[in-house]
Amino acid sequence: MYLDHYGLREAPFRLTPLTDFFFTGAQRGATVDALVYAVLHDEGIVKVSGEVGAGKTMVCRVLIERLPDSVDTVYLANPSLAPDDLLIAIAAELGLSLGSERSGAVLGAVQEDLVRRHAEGRRVVVLIDEAHAMPAASLEQIRLLSNLETGRHKLMQLVLFGQPELDTLLATRDMRPLKDRITHHFRLSPLAPDEVAAYLDFRMHAAGYRGPAVFSPAAARQIARIAAGLTRRVNVLADKSLLAAFSQNRHVIAPSHVTVAAEDAEYTSPPQRRTLWPLIAAAAAGAAVAVVVPRWLNDAPLGTPPTASIATQLPANIAPAVGASAPVVAAAAKPVNESAVAITPTPPKPATPQSPAPADVAIATPRPANETPARTTMPPPTAAPVVRKENTPPPAADPPVTLTMVAERPTAAMMTAAPVQAVEPAAESASPAFGPLAQAALADQAAWMASAPDTQWFIQLHTNTNLDYSDLERQLEAARNALPSEQIRIYSAQLGDRHRVGVITGSYATEQDALAALRALPPGYRDNAYVRQARRLR
Repeated sequence: MYLDHYGLREAPFRLTPLTDFFFTGAQRGATVDALVYAVLHDEGIVKVSGEVGAGKTMVCRVLIERLPDSVDTVYLANPSLAPDDLLIAIAAELGLSLGSERSGAVLGAVQEDLVRRHAEGRRVVVLIDEAHAMPAASLEQIRLLSNLETGRHKLMQLVLFGQPELDTLLATRDMRPLKDRITHHFRLSPLAPDEVAAYLDFRMHAAGYRGPAVFSPAAARQIARIAAGLTRRVNVLADKSLLAAFSQNRHVIAPSHVTVAAEDAEYTSPPQRRTLWPLIAAAAAGAAVAVVVPRWLNDAPLGTPPTASIATQLPANIAPAVGASAPVVAAAAKPVNESAVAITPTPPKPATPQSPAPADVAIATPRPANETPARTTMPPPTAAPVVRKENTPPPAADPPVTLTMVAERPTAAMMTAAPVQAVEPAAESASPAFGPLAQAALADQAAWMASAPDTQWFIQLHTNTNLDYSDLERQLEAARNALPSEQIRIYSAQLGDRHRVGVITGSYATEQDALAALRALPPGYRDNAYVRQARRLR
């Protein structure tokens, strides 16, 4: 959903342990190197323990990849097996077809196969994930398997991955024979706060991001504190924080975004938990439904009451489904941005029995009784935004009706984001809605795209969603004044039902040249800009 917003080629914080995203900091890389050495040069059992979400499965996957081709690996993800079932699972992984043989026959067949592999110069290592869940009898079977050997060498290497409960289990009196055979004990500690910041930056760049740090230092510290340094929780918080910032058209993650992410993930227990579901609905469903963005999504202090509502008009084909008796309406919310939305205060009016116009329904947030309401309107998503001066009332022919709404959890259809479709430059350049600077910048972009190859790089200065065109003119004028020697261009695209305008500059043959130019930008642009390729606009 937010990949194009940040210039990513894939999601950076997925929970699936992909080895391309393995973070070697916080002693993770050194632990894998030590495990490889232990497997190749040691003859005892190896144990790796760590808290839930510390990254044990990721270390296991990376270990499998880094072992040489002469090592045959057996990976058991389901440890809750009886002793006989454990033998059969190992035999199956080794490619042995034993049918319904008894446990003694299975063990003999496994031993014969191990002897054959040893004679061929091959090693066999069995990696057992979630070993803390193994029954005591199965752990005893592990001890017996460690006794399989030739005259001078062990035939099988065993590596146990488990939570701290595994350490507690091995400390009992009955487990002493197994614990004495464990020659290496590794523990994955949680990430320190500075390691969390490095981890976030590494994952973003591994996913294709090119630019300055997206997570502010304060946001990274807050993620480290809430997640307690556990990588799985860090991934969840980081992903939801990116989504919260994307819904506001922001590129830098602030502590307020982390707060929203933590409450949505239920990592905190506030009196009234806030959720990201309205944000997801707004970003995915476009303008088909209207959700009012609460004031707490901004970087203003939490607890600030709402001061304005965002009203939108529904397309004509949606309006008939809206009834006065059951006004259940949802729509995409434009991020609250004082520079992009003109807020016109109006005195409160008593409710009237007038029926709503079929294609014009306004939505307002609840407000305190002593607060003067404020409202603004946005044009339909399929048409160009209409610039209206402050204090100018809406057309009398279409009087809006104010409805108090509660945002509901979106359906699966609402979660499906529409693909990004570029708007034809020729059509946009002819549109009278664009100001003179925007029309000239769009023409410059069309000329550049006609000659630039797909591999050409550029710098994206701003990413605007449903921005008022008069504000776009001011944005372009500021960019031209700040970068007088550069050609400032814009592209226009349609993201579902939301109109996106990107302000860009530069043309570079390599990514290194583009990054060097980005670092030379004034601080106000350098902190939020990022580099992209021309192919992303085609």
